[in-house]
Amino acid sequence: MVLDMLIEDAIKESPMWEVNNPRVHAIARNLMLMVTNSEFISQDVSHEVCGYLIGLINAYGDPKFQEPIGNHEEENVKT
Repeated sequence: MVLDMLIEDAIKESPMWEVNNPRVHAIARNLMLMVTNSEFISQDVSHEVCGYLIGLINAYGDPKFQEPIGNHEEENVKT
């Protein structure tokens, strides 16, 4: 499966053990299997979810990544 290979490559590229480990790979792979095999999720949405997942793996797998500070929902609330 191409999606599994893309996810596996993204995980293996990370030098961080928190991301580059068998449990993360299993979670990501099984999530994508559920999404791609769902009769309620279109193929376009499935590919978009996979793109988001790979993007998050790449971001959180990069030791230089700084998680955004603050709650974005609170910034959008008018007082």
